Amino acid sequence: GKLSHGAAIIWGMRFAYLLSIELNVLDKKEISDIRKLLWKIKLSPLKASCLNFKNFHNQISSDKKTGPYQNRFILIKKPGILKAKNNIDKEILKEILILLRNPCAYL
Repeated sequence: GKLSHGAAIIWGMRFAYLLSIELNVLDKKEISDIRKLLWKIKLSPLKASCLNFKNFHNQISSDKKTGPYQNRFILIKKPGILKAKNNIDKEILKEILILLRNPCAYL
C-alpha cells in the first residue's frame, strides 16, 4: 500500500479536511471550496492496507511531530488559517479514516 509522497500529502490533507468538519473547526462557508480543491486532483482509491486503523494509529502515535501527546493534527479553520488539535479521540479518527473510502457520502 505504498503511496507516492505527493499522493500521501493529498490524502493527509483530505483527512485533515474531514476531521476539521467533524470537529467543527472549519468555517462552514469554506467547506465547498476546499472540498472542490482537494478532490479536483484525481487519485487512485486508497488500498485496504492504507485504511487499516491499527496501522494508521500506530503511525500517528509514534510520529515525531506528536510530541508529548497521543496524537496531533493540524486542522483547517480557513484557507491559510490552521489550528493544531491534540489527543483526538481514537473513535473519531477511525470514523474519518472510514470516510476516506467514500468521502462524498459525508460531504
